This record gives sequence, structure tokens and C-alpha cells, in this order.
Amino acid sequence: MTTLQLTGFGTATTAFRLPQPTISREARLAAGLAAAPFIGLAFIVALPIAGLAGLAAYAARALHARRAAIKDIALFFAAPLVGLVYIALMPLVGLGALLWTAAKALRAERALVQGLKLAGAVLVAPVIGLVFIVALPFAGLATLMGYELRHAFATRRSA
Repeated sequence: MTTLQLTGFGTATTAFRLPQPTISREARLAAGLAAAPFIGLAFIVALPIAGLAGLAAYAARALHARRAAIKDIALFFAAPLVGLVYIALMPLVGLGALLWTAAKALRAERALVQGLKLAGAVLVAPVIGLVFIVALPFAGLATLMGYELRHAFATRRSA
């Protein structure tokens, strides 16, 4: 029997007797057989990783003298990823710079109105550009149709 003694709370020592777990030999064998596939799966997953780690350690020891070449090769392969990060983060950097500049401009009392106008213009400019990109082909088409209709009616009147 296992004895667990609890003390504290201003009382004397109290002893509780916990029953010893009784697991039969067959139950232990069944538990081992049930766990065997998971143990095998753990080895299947872990051994290639351990092999790659060993290979990496061996390669690091073998190429320790060529540290500059390894660094150049690593930078060669990392450069596209670094460029992609730059491309992805540049709009956020630009927005941060815009907000920083706007905050500096808003500190001065007389520049408050100018700063708001500038911020509004900068925020509205892409929308205006998009409207122009979408609407101007239709406006050009309407203009060409107007010229053509004017020319068609002018030739009918003169004929």
C-alpha cells in the first residue's frame, strides 16, 4: 500500500492509504501490443529526421573550412525569399511613412488643415485613378460615337 501524507491548514498529519493498482500480466501485454504500431510509427517519423540531422552535422564539419562559400550559397538561395518579403512589406512601410509624416504635420497647429487635405488626397488618389481607368474607355467610346453620329447626320442633311 502507498501512503500519502497531507499536512497543513493548522491540523495534525492526516494519512490516506491509496490502493495499489492491480494490472494483470495479460493487460500489460495487450497494452504493449496496442502501443507497438505507435512506437513503430514514432521510429518511422524520427529516424529520417535524425538521419538528416546527422548528415547536416557531418556536412558542417566537412565544409567548416569553406564557410564563406557556404554563406554565399545560402544567400543565393535566400535572396528570392528576402526580395519577396521586401515586396510584401513595402506597402506597409509606405503607409507607416505616410502616417509618420502626417503625425509630424499634425503636431503643428497651422499645418492641421494642410495635413488633413494631403492625407485625404493621398488616400483618395488611388480611388480616383481606378475610376479613371474604368470610366475613360467608355467616355472615349461615347466621344467617338458622338463624332460618328454628328458626321452621319451632317451627311444626311447635306444630301
